[in-house]
Amino acid sequence: MRKPLLLLLVLFGLYQGVHAQSPMIRTDLIPASPTAGSIAKAGEVPLNLSSGLPSLSIPICTVQGNELSLPISLNYSYDGFRPAQPSGWAGLGWTLEAGGVITRSIRDKVDGTMGSGNYNGTTVQTTLYSPNTPSQDFLKWAPVMYDLEPDEFSFNFAGYSGKFIIHNGKIHVYPSQKLKVWGGISGFTITTENGNRYHFGQVETTNPKGSPGAPYNLPSSYNSAYYLTMVENAAGTEKIILTYDSEGKISNNGSATQSFRRDLSMVYGGGTPSPISVSYPTYVNPVRLSSIVSEKVSVSFIPGADRIDLNQSAGGYAKELAQIDVSGKAGLVRRFKLGHSYGGSGYYSSNSYLMLDYIKECPVTLLETPLLTDTLTHTFEYEGVSGVSHIYAAVDHFGYSLGGSDFGDMMIPSHLHPTGVNRDPSLSGTMQGAMKKVTYPSGGSTSFSYQLNMTPDGMGYEKDHHSVGETIIRPSGGLSTLNGNYMSFTINEGQTVNFIFSRTPYNEQWDGNTKDVENEFEVSNSSGLVFGAKISKEADNAGLTASTYLSPGSYHMQVKADWREAMVSASMSYYTVSNRPIEGTPSGGLRVASMTTTPQAGPALYREFNYTTPLGFSTGVAPVSGYHQYPFDEITVVPSDAPVYKNYMVYTSYVAEAPVLSLPHYYTSVLERQVAGTDTLFTRHEFTAFGYAGMGTVPSRVTQYRRNGSGVLIPATSKSFEYVQVQDTMFRKMKAFQVMQVNNSGGWWSGPTETWDYTDEFVALGWKYLRSTREVSYEGSDSLVTVTSNSYDANRNLNHVSTAGSRGEVMVSRMKYPESYDGDLAFMTTNNIVSPVIEQQSWNKVGSDSLLVSGSLTEYSAANFKPIKRYMLDAKGITALNNESRTGTLYNNLMSDTRYEERANYTYNPTGRLVSQQLVGGTPVSYQWGYASFLPYGYTSLGQQNYPVAEVKNALPSEFYMENFEEHGSATTGTANTGDKCYSGDFYLNWAIPNSRSYVVTFFYLSAGKWHYKRQAYTGAVTLSDGDAIDDVAVYPADAQLGSYTYFDGIGSRSAIDAKGLKMDYEYDELNRLINIRDQNGDIVKNYRYNQGTANAYYYNAAITAKFTKNDCASGLLGSPVSYTVPANTYGSATSQAAADAMATATLTANGQAYANANGTCATGVVVSFVNATFYPFQGAITQLQVKDASGNVLYTFNEAQVIAGFTIPQGTYTLSFTIIALTPGYSWGTCYVSSTAGYQEFYTNGTTNYNLTGVALTASTALIYLDSYIY
Repeated sequence: MRKPLLLLLVLFGLYQGVHAQSPMIRTDLIPASPTAGSIAKAGEVPLNLSSGLPSLSIPICTVQGNELSLPISLNYSYDGFRPAQPSGWAGLGWTLEAGGVITRSIRDKVDGTMGSGNYNGTTVQTTLYSPNTPSQDFLKWAPVMYDLEPDEFSFNFAGYSGKFIIHNGKIHVYPSQKLKVWGGISGFTITTENGNRYHFGQVETTNPKGSPGAPYNLPSSYNSAYYLTMVENAAGTEKIILTYDSEGKISNNGSATQSFRRDLSMVYGGGTPSPISVSYPTYVNPVRLSSIVSEKVSVSFIPGADRIDLNQSAGGYAKELAQIDVSGKAGLVRRFKLGHSYGGSGYYSSNSYLMLDYIKECPVTLLETPLLTDTLTHTFEYEGVSGVSHIYAAVDHFGYSLGGSDFGDMMIPSHLHPTGVNRDPSLSGTMQGAMKKVTYPSGGSTSFSYQLNMTPDGMGYEKDHHSVGETIIRPSGGLSTLNGNYMSFTINEGQTVNFIFSRTPYNEQWDGNTKDVENEFEVSNSSGLVFGAKISKEADNAGLTASTYLSPGSYHMQVKADWREAMVSASMSYYTVSNRPIEGTPSGGLRVASMTTTPQAGPALYREFNYTTPLGFSTGVAPVSGYHQYPFDEITVVPSDAPVYKNYMVYTSYVAEAPVLSLPHYYTSVLERQVAGTDTLFTRHEFTAFGYAGMGTVPSRVTQYRRNGSGVLIPATSKSFEYVQVQDTMFRKMKAFQVMQVNNSGGWWSGPTETWDYTDEFVALGWKYLRSTREVSYEGSDSLVTVTSNSYDANRNLNHVSTAGSRGEVMVSRMKYPESYDGDLAFMTTNNIVSPVIEQQSWNKVGSDSLLVSGSLTEYSAANFKPIKRYMLDAKGITALNNESRTGTLYNNLMSDTRYEERANYTYNPTGRLVSQQLVGGTPVSYQWGYASFLPYGYTSLGQQNYPVAEVKNALPSEFYMENFEEHGSATTGTANTGDKCYSGDFYLNWAIPNSRSYVVTFFYLSAGKWHYKRQAYTGAVTLSDGDAIDDVAVYPADAQLGSYTYFDGIGSRSAIDAKGLKMDYEYDELNRLINIRDQNGDIVKNYRYNQGTANAYYYNAAITAKFTKNDCASGLLGSPVSYTVPANTYGSATSQAAADAMATATLTANGQAYANANGTCATGVVVSFVNATFYPFQGAITQLQVKDASGNVLYTFNEAQVIAGFTIPQGTYTLSFTIIALTPGYSWGTCYVSSTAGYQEFYTNGTTNYNLTGVALTASTALIYLDSYIY
């Protein structure tokens, strides 16, 4: 995709890197030239190595303002097929990342609905934080009266994610971030660390259906999600607005569960599972994103067909996401279409699954042209999805599909109940719906192979199974004992080995019931006989089994047949332990085993991932702790007998979450092997997880390897990271449940009739930080080591960074933030603008001595929170600062040293746009802004403008004037010098000179169809009367330099004029990617080509010309025809010649008439009539008449019907070209005669022939064309 052509206007301090010195003078406001659009590349699918999941992201656009922006992308991440997990409107595994949302998870009961029993109420809080055990009465009534857990709110927006709870009226975020969250159940606002405010005001409600007899039912309606509706900057001068449409009411399927009580007095089973129950469905009133509008661009999200995979019987109208349109003020600039299909049955909501087939970026100038149907298309292929039920699908222990079947009447797994089902993970079932290939617009592709996730299961090794045996058959004659071969074998692990043996008697009469003479087989070692066996009963002749334990060692086995036996057969099975490790046991979900990226040209890149330790054992960590279970005792009291005690364990069919919060399945170590052609790269990635407060997984070490001369892998580079987890407040919550029940049938019982217990849980706050990074580069026996150490202040700001090299050198950076000062910057901290680095110092430390290298300091405005001054400290020999006093840990003075010198200052207009900047002692650089905001006036009441249209060096804002007429009320739309508009006729310029400096005026004027540049002195009001039109007028000091700029709204730069009056024009293709940069003469100085599928395939339009008749003449006058030409190579297309020609045709149609009106002439008309005097059998006809000018250019063409009807053309002198078809003339030829103010005639002969009458002066009001069969 093409990158934005105007760089984002950002604050110096707000976004500067910690170790980077921001430039004093901003150079990013005016682009030197727009950059070419980025080309979609193969091989850009990153992998989340800690989870083994692909992270495909397809950027759509960035909703760009001046300070604010919201990225929009379609992201794919899929860990396996969970039938019960619904998909969004983009498709299974896909998420539309646009805007943001806060989702609410009800914990225990809905917050604020239990009156005095609310979680934040006195009764619950006193009990939770009491050192005493909760009373039985409290626990008994908890399921009905008390909310023992706070609801959990999860947020995801603009790169921020996390959770928060509301505790005693205060909102607590975890893991801790520098965010300020405020609001309540009706809506929330989150202020980020740069002061931007994100308002979540669009509510989504849920209507649950209660269960009769349940101790607690959710209220009939509650707010379950909050969508982002507005973003505004800290100063309130800029906004981004998001709107939503209702999707009616959707029914969410209930969940199926099953439980059973196991009698612990029985070894296995011990109970009958209850019937499968399905909870009532809940009804959700969802909304879908409709539009996002910023200062510069508007994005519309257009729904398509009704979704089949959702139950919309309650009156819902949820749709598929069909299209995304991106528009500037002038209209559409980008369009993306999405194609969907359905996995599963594709007919019923209960077993259909929405799949995304393609994302196509369409040309915006020829949206429906069939030749362009596959322009910039990503296509996706998936593993097949079976039509299993969303509710009843058979799933493994972790909720992933087992294949193509549903549960019957049993969900309890077989390891808990003898009639249970096998719920061990299935690769084929889990892999359903997973992406197996993505094909890029370039023609390249990436394919995926998958494995099941694994977790360690000891350190076992695979077993190789073997067998030894022999069959001895007695030859005819002879009664001696036959000894078989010595069959040697070795076992490396003690085990029980199994034997199968049989015999056939030599003579049935001799055999009888007596015992054999010899063992059928014998196993011996170096010490002698270890084991042998014989068949002692005739009934066992057909086959008998035996087993014995063998210690590790070497053995041999021998089969024997004594004189009673005609045949003896014996075999033994055993195993040996290999050196192939058993990775572990499946733990649910998918991981990528390998990825193969095949570019359009060049070698493929193969990436293989090994999720094991160097010894081969799994490094996986599962997020689950086993099936949900709890103990339950039942006491039955009957008359005249002792109570009967039963101890049970209650199991349910769902797996419980592990106590580690917010931590998905992850791996602590992954070895990646990359192969491209003959090159192979090995990299081991290691990770550390912080389950506390949901801090997630972070890299701990990355090591790249190379092969030494012996082919052994040795480290080449290593980078390790040390993170520190800081624990903060913990909020207690509780789950109460019954553990004992007395059933009394009339006996005597003095104890409690029921007992309740509870489990303690906590919501933990905390944060993590990177304490140090260690980089090692190995060179033979030497290594270069660099260690970077970080320190943070009490507000979690990085305030100290030291970097130590192998030679002992240490560089130290010290940073200060708004929170580092005692009150001076309260205007920033109050608005949560806490991320800017106010001061940064760089020190060189040698031993115990430190020497200042440099210091930089930024002063901010309390009105718009933007930098207004920059200071530098670079005096030599400073070992200590002279004004850096503190009160506690806070600094008293903004200026830490009196030797700081001001270097630059900045001035802004009321909307926060930079209008002037100046280096101290240097010349000012000033700006004029244009192009009004896209947002309605009600949202931007300050008259915001989006783009700088002029930059002047060596002049203040009050010392120049610039008018490009793009927003001038009297401007004319037409062939402007730059942009769309110019000023027709003379332009009166009356700009008052502000001071005694000498000034010049520069402008362009249109003459003879071309624009010319002019510069002249300006002393006061003047009429610019050169040419037919005026454009790009500027007045500025004679010793200043001015450049001006125009833009395509929502696309980027359109033109630039430098200080010498030289112009550059920027041209874009049908996908609004830059293709040409032209100079002031229209010559192409730079061209860009985009490789989309076919190498070097790029097409330019052929020249196209059409006639247009001037149609704005006064009454009674006729306009002349004018030829309008779109030259060859004006437009280019990466798709086809037809596409390039179509763009030229569109331009011809759009501009031709205006060109004719501007360049044609008006004249009195002459009415030309026609008389055909030919007759049968000498009849003829004029089938075509062309009217040409003196140069032979065709001005008008009339067919036979138009000639017969007569026509009107302007008076003038023409050449008339006739095409005459005739039968035999009366005298072998005929006459075509034209009469006007004079007579003109031409003879014609038999047949179809073209004839010309030249110099025909049609100067009267009428004229006659006369065709006859005879000569006159």
